[in-house]
Amino acid sequence: MGPQLRAVIFDLDGVIADTNECYNRANRKLAEQLAVTISDAENESFKGIHRSVIVRTIAAKTGRSYTEEDIAALGMKKNEYYQQLIADLTPLDLLPGIGTFLKELADEGILIALASSSSNYRFVLERLGIGHYFQAIADPARVERMKPAPDIFLLAADLLGIPYEECAAIEDGEAGLTAILATPMFSIGVGSAPFLATAHWNVFDCAGLHLDELRQRFEKR
Repeated sequence: MGPQLRAVIFDLDGVIADTNECYNRANRKLAEQLAVTISDAENESFKGIHRSVIVRTIAAKTGRSYTEEDIAALGMKKNEYYQQLIADLTPLDLLPGIGTFLKELADEGILIALASSSSNYRFVLERLGIGHYFQAIADPARVERMKPAPDIFLLAADLLGIPYEECAAIEDGEAGLTAILATPMFSIGVGSAPFLATAHWNVFDCAGLHLDELRQRFEKR
């Protein structure tokens, strides 16, 4: 018998709640502050990427030089924009199907962890009313390499004490999926972007997540 599913590791933005647009708006506002523009495609490529990398990418468009202190200050400003946008989150902002899937996992004794690049994860989970489902949260401040490196997913599994091959991990961003595919974990891609077809299981949205089907696919891979 092969590995059995014992844990599911979630990304946050775009998987649990539709906060990606809040990030996009915060990125655009920072770009406006610096008198540059970013395209929708660029914003899409920022999914799952650490804030400092996004800030450096946007700042580089100005052609000016920035110190580490400048980048840190711009990062704090971008985060302020984002926090203003998520201040009114409620459980109604959970993506369809996520609440049911989390309860299904918990009822069946499947451990649950979070692996998000966002430093605002505690606030978001609290606002959404789902923090009690998570046995472990991988703090992005504890890993040296962010997505697309696999470190944060590996840390989440380590915190749970579950072997990597007994975990499934869920992502909607290309950097995040690349990170999962670099591990022995079962990968789930949420959305319709072409790159998500490289996941072991690609669902159009979170309403397509069901434990019975996940177990079947996990055991057949």
